[in-house]
Amino acid sequence: MRAAQDPSNAESLRIAALNLIVTQAHKRQALSPICAALVSIAIWPVGDHFRELVWVGLLTAISLWRHLFAVAFLRAAQVERSRKHWEWHFFFSFLVACSVWGIGAWLVMPADSLAHQALVYTFTIGMVGGASVLYGVHRLSATLALPIIFLPSAIYLCSFGETFQLILASGGFLLMLAANRGSQLMIESMRRTIELTRELDHQAHIDALSGLSNRRAFAETGERMCNSNDSVALLMIDIDHFKAINDRYGHGAGDRVIVAMGELLATMAQPHQCAARVGGEEFALLLPGVDLIESESAARRLLEQVRRLRIEHQGIALQCSVSIGYALSRAATDDRFSQLLIQSDRALYAAKRAGRDRALAFAAEMDASGATSAIARKQQRG
Repeated sequence: MRAAQDPSNAESLRIAALNLIVTQAHKRQALSPICAALVSIAIWPVGDHFRELVWVGLLTAISLWRHLFAVAFLRAAQVERSRKHWEWHFFFSFLVACSVWGIGAWLVMPADSLAHQALVYTFTIGMVGGASVLYGVHRLSATLALPIIFLPSAIYLCSFGETFQLILASGGFLLMLAANRGSQLMIESMRRTIELTRELDHQAHIDALSGLSNRRAFAETGERMCNSNDSVALLMIDIDHFKAINDRYGHGAGDRVIVAMGELLATMAQPHQCAARVGGEEFALLLPGVDLIESESAARRLLEQVRRLRIEHQGIALQCSVSIGYALSRAATDDRFSQLLIQSDRALYAAKRAGRDRALAFAAEMDASGATSAIARKQQRG
């Protein structure tokens, strides 16, 4: 039995489909009234002029309306685009356009000219094919639009009861079934592409062992936070005597400690904050919009939480402590994140030299010499 679709994937599919169809279609809105105008010109000698002019005029007005909607959508922020009202606006305007085309093609189709009936029907089938290509990734639109465009003309042809018209209508039915199947395949392909993209993005930004952001995601988030917040605090965290845990209990125990630290930091971090594993036993916590007192409070709270951790591994209760160095940045400089990283790393080294199991804030007089963390070394090398 097929597993239920992940709600987050379904939402991503919905947004991606809407982005795709609006982006593709907004520059092609003029095709609908142009095709209607060509049909009207072709059947003008035998057609109803009033109906043809009204049909072309309505399609022109609808195309302009949908073009303005598309422009507004594409100018909106990405977060704004995810709201449902955009999708329903698109869906409603699309159904109106399909209805006007389908009903209009039926009304302008000459009753006494087989050749002109075939011409109108050919353009109608072409519109069905175009709609299936442009809007096929949006399941609801594709499901309803194809019969709305096609059925009025097909039923009208069947009403004559003549072999030629019946064959024309039958061919249209077959095309509609094929277009609907193609739409389903397109949607399934897009769904799978989104799932794979999300999986690859997850692997590229998440540390597999701790479940936290990895060094790459940490650096990207840190740069973004420093560019968009007046104040940003960084806590650099190092598990004390981690090598001794590996040497005494094995690397499985060390991995269990890493996992426990990841769970603890994930619990502590708020949605707008970033907890990351940036080295073997090194972690980081980015706190935007806080002051020095709040930074100190977060560091001390983390110290206490780690001290209370009881980590079970093969019947052994492991305990650990951490050293924390933290710094606060308020200066809007080009290398703001790099400076914040260096300052918090110096504070971390000072905490380790002072005896570990403590948190120290960066101070200008801290010695810049000595070992630095893996993340700082890599940052300094660029």
